[in-house]
Amino acid sequence: EGAHWKNYVRGHEELFVFSFIAPPFGPTLLTGTADECGFVHHSSLHQYPNQSFCGKLMDPSAESFALDYAITNKNKLTVVRSAGYFEASRPGNRTFGTIGWSTNEGVSWSYSPSFPVDLMPIALSVNLYNPQHVVAVNENDYPLVTFDGGKSWEQVKGVPPFHFKAGIGNQYNMSQPI
Repeated sequence: EGAHWKNYVRGHEELFVFSFIAPPFGPTLLTGTADECGFVHHSSLHQYPNQSFCGKLMDPSAESFALDYAITNKNKLTVVRSAGYFEASRPGNRTFGTIGWSTNEGVSWSYSPSFPVDLMPIALSVNLYNPQHVVAVNENDYPLVTFDGGKSWEQVKGVPPFHFKAGIGNQYNMSQPI
């Protein structure tokens, strides 16, 4: 029998899933969602998850565009997420992006201190055995790569900038892997 979820009402009545991963161990499923950051589904997909990615640093209306993971040693999972969130104090009340790492299944996050805040990372890929090595595809800009867990970023050479265009003939859509 299928799962039946009911979302609570908190200013919106929908839940849009951007990304999800099912690691080989640890949580059954992790979902990256719009408006609600994302969720950790520990043991059952038949009930609404009780753990959210939202923490002290992230606004509860944050987005989690992409999720990936790395296996750093036996039974040690590192989850990486690309996120955007709204900050009213920024010029134009603009949403901006960041990349976060979690070594405790999404309970807490460490964010890149040097990711360019004017970019919006909408897709990412993590080296399966080295969570310090991440490629982030950014909306309307070049992909960036870090080899040191987000302490520094550099432009990926040899690829064109990503341009997100709505409608038929998109260069990319969020369901495509990078």
